[in-house]
Amino acid sequence: MFKAGNTISPRCISFRHGVLTMPRFVMDDSSEYMFLNMMAFERLHAGAGNHVTDFVQFLGSILLSSQDVKLLCSEGIIDNMLHEDEAVVSMFKRLATDFVLVRGSAMGLVYQQVYMYVWSSTCRNLSYCLTQFVNTYFHTPWKAISLFAGTVLLVLSIVQTVYAVLSFYRKKD
Repeated sequence: MFKAGNTISPRCISFRHGVLTMPRFVMDDSSEYMFLNMMAFERLHAGAGNHVTDFVQFLGSILLSSQDVKLLCSEGIIDNMLHEDEAVVSMFKRLATDFVLVRGSAMGLVYQQVYMYVWSSTCRNLSYCLTQFVNTYFHTPWKAISLFAGTVLLVLSIVQTVYAVLSFYRKKD
């Protein structure tokens, strides 16, 4: 669940009781350049912090599809003047490339809280976890076939090793 915050500061992201509170911001044609300039400022000036960079990285990690952007727009967090939700997703993916959230940072802690909340609430059901596993790792038939072939080869190698060891010890007797 999301809630629009009262400020526009990227520092004001919090996660409490399953509600992620985020600052409101506008996405328009100049947003990418604004974020790039602020991220460059943080990198070039000592003591400026990493708040905007962490904010961009966080958004890049939670905005995975146009449905995510639609959800944040419906909650009043994003005011999308680009009129294409996929453009917002691709912009944050480009901006978040080659950056990593620092574990000790405030944004890293929020990300960890969100991750643990989602993991604990969704993986209580074993069938859901199994479905997620299958959808993630076996979404093409070739991946399932390669896993099956690899498993068969591993089992046959183990059987061959066992028979080789047994024949060695039987010759001694």
